[in-house]
Amino acid sequence: ALTEDYEAIFVRKVGDEASASLALQAAQERLVVITVEADGALAAVARLSRLGDPKVLAETLLLAQGQRLLPTLCPHCRCEATLDDGERKQLAAAGLPAQGFRAPGCEVCQGRGVGEDKTAIFWSLERSEWLQSAVQRGHRLPELRRRAEEQGYRGSLAGIEEPLLDGAISVDEALSCASRRASLSRGGRA
Repeated sequence: ALTEDYEAIFVRKVGDEASASLALQAAQERLVVITVEADGALAAVARLSRLGDPKVLAETLLLAQGQRLLPTLCPHCRCEATLDDGERKQLAAAGLPAQGFRAPGCEVCQGRGVGEDKTAIFWSLERSEWLQSAVQRGHRLPELRRRAEEQGYRGSLAGIEEPLLDGAISVDEALSCASRRASLSRGGRA
């Protein structure tokens, strides 16, 4: 693919130094879309930085995007959730509205409260001066997270609000994402 005159190249599952280096080399001349197994956009950037040349990554990175698939609530039995004070506080601390839905289960969903579908949550990390600087300096994931949060980056929480309010995902899933995010902010691992 590198010897051809393609305007864009898609590289699936970059997971080793050789493929990362080739992908980053190609990105200097054309658009390269890479998938990386990682725990979100920041973790993907950190992983690519370890696998390839951080300076080349800093020069070529345009966007990193994370995705999580969450169970979709059953539309037949979902109802507004009654939240306790702890749940309201946890949602508010995450910058999420203190409301949402739960599904107790019904005949249609066979008592599970969720259907067969998944709701995709997306969040992005766009090219910026602080990100380029951090990647170029070889910052590890905890430092990237700290710098990103200083810039107002919300990670997976950025994509949660709309499906939470629409009743696509449960308040419990939102609380789980908020709790996980808080743990990562304190330096925990996912």
